[in-house]
Amino acid sequence: METLAQQYTGRYAFLDELTNKTHQIVVSKDLAIKIDGRVLPGTVTGISTDRLTFLDHYGYQLIITNGESGPTKVYDEAEDTTYNIIAPTTPTDES
Repeated sequence: METLAQQYTGRYAFLDELTNKTHQIVVSKDLAIKIDGRVLPGTVTGISTDRLTFLDHYGYQLIITNGESGPTKVYDEAEDTTYNIIAPTTPTDES
């Protein structure tokens, strides 16, 4: 499980084309997720080499799709929208 978690750990950005706002998503080593600096309460319900599925406290899934060089897409079930990851950056201590 730790090896799989490493594939998703990091700081990434995605663009919401409706609002034209760039959001930051951080996945920590223990698979906690922050969006725009705020912890997203919930739990990981599935992890594989292809995707990480996170269930938030409202019951919506957040699915991070993994590619050959790391995460490539974020699907937000609450918005029923898939966002392309546009700016992977290096993990930091706060990840």
